[in-house]
Amino acid sequence: KGGCFIAGKFDETRKTQPLSAVVDALEHYCDLLVMESPDTIGEVRQAIKDSVGDDASILTGLVPGLLKIIGQPEGKTSFTLGSMEAHKRLVYLFGRLMGAIARPSRPLIFFLDDLQWADEFSIELLRSFVCDTFLPSLLILGCYRENEVGDGHPLQVMLGK
Repeated sequence: KGGCFIAGKFDETRKTQPLSAVVDALEHYCDLLVMESPDTIGEVRQAIKDSVGDDASILTGLVPGLLKIIGQPEGKTSFTLGSMEAHKRLVYLFGRLMGAIARPSRPLIFFLDDLQWADEFSIELLRSFVCDTFLPSLLILGCYRENEVGDGHPLQVMLGK
């Protein structure tokens, strides 16, 4: 009771769009949340703001649906995804976001389909979610076609195969 299920599907034609299925799933979450009570929306809004603070504009730039929940963030944080430092910062921010929306009172099931077509950054982000002990109310489910994931594929590397 009170939990939420969201899903995203990687697409072979969108392999060059980092985080495409993750963003789609989070957009779906935002669409579901706006149908909740004002109190629930307010609680999630505050949790997100407390968790990501001034960096909310980075996340709303990637997941525009968050604007429906938290409104326009104050200030703009400049962000370019190119560097390793930027990747680490984004992984951190997404982890904080997931911690804000996946709570014991509102657990989150996050399903990602067709992981064989996931970009490397999405796989890195999933690995961080799975390994993060501060996300006990988040369940990650993934599906992939084993015959399309060969040796050296980032998913195989993550799974340790």
